[in-house]
Amino acid sequence: MSSSNAQDATFTICDYLPAEYSGIVSFIESMEPWKSHRMGDDYFKSILCDERYRIKLATINDKIVGLIAWEYLDQFPYGGYIRLLGVDEQCRRRSLGRDLMSHAEKDIFPRLKNAYVAAPENSAAARAFYRACGFDEIGVLSDFSCARFHLIFMRKTIGPVWNE
Repeated sequence: MSSSNAQDATFTICDYLPAEYSGIVSFIESMEPWKSHRMGDDYFKSILCDERYRIKLATINDKIVGLIAWEYLDQFPYGGYIRLLGVDEQCRRRSLGRDLMSHAEKDIFPRLKNAYVAAPENSAAARAFYRACGFDEIGVLSDFSCARFHLIFMRKTIGPVWNE
C-alpha cells in the first residue's frame, strides 16, 4: 500500500479484493471507451475474476478513483500487458495515472523486458499519456472490438527479450 497527494486529497494505492467487484465495474463503466462500448459483465469478469491479472486500486476516502490491471505474457510478445487503466476525471493530471503505471512497471520489469498497452486511436490524451510514460507506438489493431474502433498498440522496453 502506498499514498500520494492528488491535489488536496491523499490517494491510497492498494490491492484489489473480489468483494470490490461491483464498485469497480461501476467505476470503469463510467469512463470511455468502456462507457460507449458497453463491454458487459463477461468482459469485466474475464479480468477482475482471473487470477492471471494483478490489480491495484487507487482510493480517496474509500472511494475508487483509479484502477490498473495487468498480466504477464510469457509467450510472444513477451511482456506485461496493461489491460485496464482508468483514472477518475477529477483526479487526472495529478500523478495518479503515473503512480498506477509505476506499480505495474515495478512488478513487470524485474521479470520481463517489455510492457504493452493498447490505446484507442481516437483518444489523443491516452496516447499522449502513454508516450509521456515512455511507451512507443508500434502498430494498429484495426476494427478491434467493433467496426471502426482501432487500437494503437504501444510498447515500453528496457532491453532485448533475451540476454545475449
